Amino acid sequence: MNNLATCASARVEEATRVTVALPVEVVGDDLEGLSFFDNAQTVTISRHGATIKLKRRLVPDQYLTLVVKKPVQVRVLGRLAERADGCVYAVAFEKPSEPSLWDIEFPPVSEQAEAVVRTLLECCSSRTREVCCLNVLEAEVLQTQSNGLYSRAPL
Repeated sequence: MNNLATCASARVEEATRVTVALPVEVVGDDLEGLSFFDNAQTVTISRHGATIKLKRRLVPDQYLTLVVKKPVQVRVLGRLAERADGCVYAVAFEKPSEPSLWDIEFPPVSEQAEAVVRTLLECCSSRTREVCCLNVLEAEVLQTQSNGLYSRAPL
C-alpha cells in the first residue's frame, strides 16, 4: 500500500502543469553539435521543469541552460511534438530547488489530490502568481466571474 500511495502522489505531482507561454533563453548544442543561444518560449511549466518550443533539433539526455531570471541546468527528456514553428521538448530541472525560477507558488500535494481544477492566478496588486487547486464550488465561481476573483491577501 505504501508503494501505491507513493505512485499516486507522483502522478499528482506530474499533473501539476500550468499552460503558460513565458519567454526563456536556451543555451546549448543542437543535434549537429552546433552551439546556440536562442530565444524560446514555454508551453507548460511545473515544479519539475517545463515543455519548451524551440527551433532547434535536440536529443534526449542532453543538457541545456535555461535562462529566465537566472541560468539553470536542465536535461532534455525528449521531443513531444514537431510543429511548423519548431519542436516542443520536455526538460527537467537538474536541481529540485529550481521551481522558484517561475515565480509561481505550487500547491502542496495534499491540496492537488482533492482538486477538480488547477489554474494559474495572478494578484492584480502584487503581481504574484500561484497555482490554485479549486474544488467544485470554487471552480464554478471562477467560471462565472468575468471581473476576477477576490481573496484577502495574507498580511
